[in-house]
Amino acid sequence: MSERVRNMFEVHPSMPPYEHELQETIAAAENRLATLAQVVGADFGMTARFGKLGGGSFFNSEDNSITLDPQIIVDDKAYLAEFVAGHEGGHRAITRSAEQIGMPRERAVALYKKIGFGYLDNCLEDCADNRWVGTLFSQFEEDCARVYAEQFSTKNTALMTPEIDRLIAGLGYTPKFVSFGSELLRHWATGRYSDELDEQVRDALSTTQTFAREYYETLPGSYSKEGERLKKAKERFRIFYERVWPEGERLVKMDIDEEQLRQLADKINKQHGGRGESGQEGEKNESAFDGSAGALPQELKEELSQKIEEALKEQLKTIGEAIGTLKEKIDNAQSPEEKDALAEQMAKLLGEKASVEEGKKAVVPWDTLSQELQNKLQELFDALPDEAKKRLEEAAKKQLEELDDALIKELSGKLAKDASPPTHEEIAQSEAQEQAKRKAQEDDEAQNAQEQKQTEALAESLQKKIESELSEYDKIYKEIAPLADELFNRIHKIFLPKRHPRWQKGKPTGSRLDLAMAMQFKADRNLYDKLWERKTIPKKVDYCFTLLVDLSGSMQGKKIQQTFRGVVLMAEVLNRLGIKTELLGFQDEVIVYKNSNENLTPAIRTRMMVMLREVENSGEHNQAFYNSDGYCLEEASQRLHEQKSKDSFLVVFSDGQPAPDAAHSGDEYGLTTVVEKVRTQTRQKLIGVGLGPDTEHVATYYPTSLPNADILTLPQLLGDLLEDMIDHPGRYA
Repeated sequence: MSERVRNMFEVHPSMPPYEHELQETIAAAENRLATLAQVVGADFGMTARFGKLGGGSFFNSEDNSITLDPQIIVDDKAYLAEFVAGHEGGHRAITRSAEQIGMPRERAVALYKKIGFGYLDNCLEDCADNRWVGTLFSQFEEDCARVYAEQFSTKNTALMTPEIDRLIAGLGYTPKFVSFGSELLRHWATGRYSDELDEQVRDALSTTQTFAREYYETLPGSYSKEGERLKKAKERFRIFYERVWPEGERLVKMDIDEEQLRQLADKINKQHGGRGESGQEGEKNESAFDGSAGALPQELKEELSQKIEEALKEQLKTIGEAIGTLKEKIDNAQSPEEKDALAEQMAKLLGEKASVEEGKKAVVPWDTLSQELQNKLQELFDALPDEAKKRLEEAAKKQLEELDDALIKELSGKLAKDASPPTHEEIAQSEAQEQAKRKAQEDDEAQNAQEQKQTEALAESLQKKIESELSEYDKIYKEIAPLADELFNRIHKIFLPKRHPRWQKGKPTGSRLDLAMAMQFKADRNLYDKLWERKTIPKKVDYCFTLLVDLSGSMQGKKIQQTFRGVVLMAEVLNRLGIKTELLGFQDEVIVYKNSNENLTPAIRTRMMVMLREVENSGEHNQAFYNSDGYCLEEASQRLHEQKSKDSFLVVFSDGQPAPDAAHSGDEYGLTTVVEKVRTQTRQKLIGVGLGPDTEHVATYYPTSLPNADILTLPQLLGDLLEDMIDHPGRYA
């Protein structure tokens, strides 16, 4: 026997003589019931166990366990324990929720909000479940028949617990949809309906009998896979929704209509002076019903009052009997836990009794009222204002929803949590939570939007402030910054050295043996001079650039605007790469803006802006009438030569239209002559760049050139050219 089974009875100071035997019985039953539930449900994580005496029987979906009350064994109802275990295992195996069979959650919630939908669906699903488990275990069929025989031992009684019985007693009648669901179960279990049934309920049963049978015969195979079980669950739901529910919905509508009249009868009785729901919270605008009592004939008033009084006495009698039975159980309780559980039930019963005695919970036994009284109440209802009718309808629905929830909870106790239909209370709570969640999300989004708006406004304000404080150079650089990034990404691999040494294979000597080649050498001795690897020495950076800018009058307008942006673009990128760069302008002579050994400082950037004004003779040198490009090119080449760099680049920005001053107009200063001299007598790589319109003449004088180029395409064009000049220097000799 397990330690846990022995612990069940530790709460008892003195055990009855039979209790040791009971422990053995329970220990054996637990294993049998767990196996039954696991095999039926095809879920070997499911457990079945007995709890404390008097603790009740229930299914816990959180840990996938069935807990049974040992009282079942004490009362010699082992068959009931086997029924619960098998029934629960069956639901685990074949029952699927609306969402599990593919229905959108919003649609599922809308359906289960309907009064009676979940309850009636459950009734038929219980039939299908019992039938399926019975095909697996013949003993289950016997247990099932015995359980339902006890449930339906009384004619015309609904399948209900004492709690539900008291709820129905509080209404004073059994709603039609409740009888409908109960009779569906009764017919499956016993093969017949109750003898005395409401005609509307009997018609609904007659209409749906074939479809109900089709529902609980639509079952998966005994050892089917999940695909077939989902398919059959979906087919059952379709049968219920399309064939059975329309009749159930019709009965619910009739129940709401009758409950509205019952609510009206209660209010009339209260106005007449009888015991009613005068203490119930939420009643407003009773004046809307004023006159109803007066419109009811005296004899009908007396009939109504008498029937309600009789129903109240009967209800108090029922509650009193339940209290007496419970008191006896408390007196015989064998554990503190059992006594506490029973005490909670007693407190609830006493509360119900007080509500009835104080008139807070009146009963209007609708089924016992005369036809004349029912007809008169209908007339009074029809004459009410729409607002009053609406309040009665809401009260009626609330009353029936309370009963419907109790029915769902009773039947769903045997269902896994994810397959159990939601109650109206759970749906309302879920919707309230969803609404609160949406509200919180909307508030967060609104707050975030406001904060984003404020942030954007602040950023815009800061941006404007920053821009207002930017220098003219900074504004131009901001404009071409994306192009600078593009050119940097394009050429940085060309001009930056390989920082890590590499190993060259295939050497006759070296510092590391090539293992792969050594293995090949075993087969081919001719590879003796290729067995070693040598470490390469990283190439040292030794580049130098000169940017020579034409500042003659022919460069005015769009030419100088694009040219200056091209100069800024190259100067900034070369500065980022750490390459020595000299910036020169020229008119009649060279104008120095930056020496090769200087950094690109804010002061130099400011001085560079003078270039834009020099072409209009409003700068500092102001000799825009001249373009002594041959002379100035030779001067720039000489300055570049003095840097003694291994790789030198001389980039000329011009429109290619010479206009030398008198001092530099000789043949020796001709542009064609000087270009040829630089290309043949130096190692400098000479490039002519014409940015903007009418700069095609650059190609006339400079063999390597980019005429009529656009600033937007300069990074790609210049990047390709520089890479090719380094990889294939012979092409540019």
